[in-house]
Amino acid sequence: MINEKDIERYEKRKQTDEYEPPKTDKFPIDVFPDGIKNYIQELNNTLNYNIDYTSIAILYSFAVMNGNCIKLRVKNGWIAPSIFWFVAVGESGTMKSHPLSTIIEPLDKIDKKSFEIYQDEIERWEMENASLKPHEKEPRPVFLQSIMKDYTLEALHQVHSQNKKGLGLYRDEIKAFLGDMNKYRKGSDAEFWLESFNNKSFTINRV
Repeated sequence: MINEKDIERYEKRKQTDEYEPPKTDKFPIDVFPDGIKNYIQELNNTLNYNIDYTSIAILYSFAVMNGNCIKLRVKNGWIAPSIFWFVAVGESGTMKSHPLSTIIEPLDKIDKKSFEIYQDEIERWEMENASLKPHEKEPRPVFLQSIMKDYTLEALHQVHSQNKKGLGLYRDEIKAFLGDMNKYRKGSDAEFWLESFNNKSFTINRV
């Protein structure tokens, strides 16, 4: 655990000539296809986008697009879905948000277009079913989306039940994500995310 004294010592070291930033390896972008690798490098060369932040944003986007479509069979009895947790950590002013928002923008556009289709379907559904009894009505259209940015656990569960392919949760600040834990009730949030990471089901019966 990091306490306030550790942080204070770290800040004092930064102000001395002896301080050296920790040396870390850059993300191995060679694992990507050439087109993606060149795109990451070009964003770094022209816009100074950090390679690490761009790379995790691309992995996040790939995982969201794949969802539950394709899973990796590591060995018999061990199936690995494309579920990832990413946190972009860096000093203030290191342009963490720009690479993330740039890479995620196409998914936002897809969701925007999907919502427009959903609105048209709802309008048509209401017109066609206005005079029908409840048991005679066609199933109500649902909004198919890729990303959620603001949520309650119950709302997330409802949206996920309508989007069987999977969802991506995006929060601009890790503090906001952690701050939402058990915001409207006591307990169960951490358990939900642990079960989700393991690709297990989690039933919520509260309203």
